Amino acid sequence: MFRRKHNSHGKQDHDAENQEEKIEELRAEIGPLEGRSLKYCTDECLRRYLVARKWDVGKSKKMLEETVEWRSSYKPEEIRWREVAEEGETGKVYRADFRDREGRTVIVMRPAKQNTNSQENQLRHLVYLLENAIINLPEKQEQMIWLIDFTGWSLSNAVPIKQARETANILQNHYPERLGFAFLYNPPRIFEAFWKVVKYFLDPKTFQKVKFVYPKSQESMEVMSEFFDLDALTVEFGGRNKAEYEHEAFSKMMEEDDVKTARFWDLQQQASTAFLRIMFRRKHNSHGKQDHDAENPEEKIEELRAEIGPLEGRSLKYCTDECLRRYLVARKWDVGKSKKMLEETVEWRSNYKPEEIRWREVAEEGETGKVYRADFRDREGRTVIVMRPAKQNTSSQENQQRHLVYLLENAIINLPEKQEQMMWLIDFTGWSLSNAVPIKQAREIANILQSHYPERLGFAFLYNPPRIFEAFWKVVKYFLDPKTFQKVKFVYPKNRESMEVMSEFFDLDVLTVEFGGRNKAEYEHEAFSKMMEEDDVKTARFWDLQQQASTAV
Repeated sequence: MFRRKHNSHGKQDHDAENQEEKIEELRAEIGPLEGRSLKYCTDECLRRYLVARKWDVGKSKKMLEETVEWRSSYKPEEIRWREVAEEGETGKVYRADFRDREGRTVIVMRPAKQNTNSQENQLRHLVYLLENAIINLPEKQEQMIWLIDFTGWSLSNAVPIKQARETANILQNHYPERLGFAFLYNPPRIFEAFWKVVKYFLDPKTFQKVKFVYPKSQESMEVMSEFFDLDALTVEFGGRNKAEYEHEAFSKMMEEDDVKTARFWDLQQQASTAFLRIMFRRKHNSHGKQDHDAENPEEKIEELRAEIGPLEGRSLKYCTDECLRRYLVARKWDVGKSKKMLEETVEWRSNYKPEEIRWREVAEEGETGKVYRADFRDREGRTVIVMRPAKQNTSSQENQQRHLVYLLENAIINLPEKQEQMMWLIDFTGWSLSNAVPIKQAREIANILQSHYPERLGFAFLYNPPRIFEAFWKVVKYFLDPKTFQKVKFVYPKNRESMEVMSEFFDLDVLTVEFGGRNKAEYEHEAFSKMMEEDDVKTARFWDLQQQASTAV
């Protein structure tokens, strides 16, 4: 059940040995084009979407559909300089009059030069300049370069969270593979520390595109001379060109480029209105509108249940009303997106079979107590999972992942009635980067937690973490949903105020000493193993309630 359309494209072709075939396959999938969609969807464009989705045709098609739908609504090619000129008066973002050594267009960003407060106009200004940079790329060049000067920048002039998320979403989803490199010039040192942490959750290729450049560091300044002719590069970035941004001259250049843009997009004028109406109609688009308020949640649940169709076996057991509500909340009550997320989870569960993992298969992973279900709950009765990353004791990433999934399932099956969320207590005592999980494993675990256990986390308490973690979190918050950000609490044992957070959520008589409580009990592997083996019986009974259908799921 839950067969996804176009599942023949699910296999990723990382080597892309037959790139031209993949491009033709994607072109066949998207169907006949006309008007601006035909102009947009060149072979080079299709290649970029395929690269962004690791040559998976199905995923590339979906990404391309969403982009064309966005372009039809936002109309980035119709924005003209006169509409956004005010935003550019200080030169906070502009296209440079020089290129890098490969001839790529350069966009200069100077966040300290922020001069307006309209988030909508700021976003349109940036989109305008992205489109302008692209139309000025030389033939056979698909990427641009960003030079970001942080001189004078501070958190006080940082962009608001919502705007940062919207900007990041547009760049990531609608301009794939357009960034060659981003040079962060003279950034606060905390940025680089943050980047070294966040790299564990990024594709290595993305991580390598960001370069930190400090004007007083000869080594990092050599990076600039490697990519740029220093005679053309402006002084503010370590070059010898003393030219400065002049708004009037730049405006004149942009107005001339507007003519070029209009000519480019109006080559098929007769079809331009059709582009706005018919391209890439998504199936079930009646569910595309988000219902943030969810005035009728029960109706949404029934609507989602009707969408997923008849269920049986374990899928019937899994897809309770509470389960459907969690997926709807995770996707802001958008039934279409919730259905897709739920389909992907049930497909993952049918392959991974998390409910079939038994303690004896993962017991070795738990010998040091690096992850376990606590024998106490929080004040609301929520199950607690304790994590102690410094206690890592094995090298098999696959087994470590199965161990964590087993404990997530165990925590869920031990939740009290009408309680859907669990708590995480993460003790960083003794932790260092040397025992951090590898990048690939971190990404896989994050994907499982985010995609297949939505709305399961109540709060995560980071106890005694390296201070750099909190600094990193303050930066990354600009790219997170505020609700997610508020779920993470930093707790320092020598800080009375942060320790009061623990007493707010936990009875200190049952909370263990390692987390600031008064309970001196310690993890005992033998006793915990006995408890897990008893829970395995409970788990088997739960999932075998529809024994006759279990093999069919």
